[in-house]
Amino acid sequence: MVNLRQDFKTFLDESIKKKDSLAISTVRLILAAIKDRDIEFRAKNEDNEISEPDILNLLQNMIKQRRESVKIYADAGRQELKDRENKEIEIIESFLPKQISEDESTPLIKEHEYQFYKGNNWPDSYKLFISTDN
Repeated sequence: MVNLRQDFKTFLDESIKKKDSLAISTVRLILAAIKDRDIEFRAKNEDNEISEPDILNLLQNMIKQRRESVKIYADAGRQELKDRENKEIEIIESFLPKQISEDESTPLIKEHEYQFYKGNNWPDSYKLFISTDN
């Protein structure tokens, strides 16, 4: 798995060189949130850091918060704040794994279902639901 902590630091260094203030502040917020979770985690466990999946979950929560803010700013007519939040969402999303679309996932799911049912002596009535043209 990619080391997200290193990715954040590299991105921060690049953003500082580019003098991209929004990217700098966004990544600093991410690093601060991770540091807070690390401290909280250290108090409860022996490990010093939260795991990569925990970091990904943290990023998803940050995106969710910003999407809620975008809606509030849109309702209040605050376009500049809405745009800033949307840009922050883009920056945070750049660290997340690429999400596959429904068109990409459907054939994968069908293939796995077919392989599962094929190998598990399921009654023929269940097999009728499975497409074998994958």
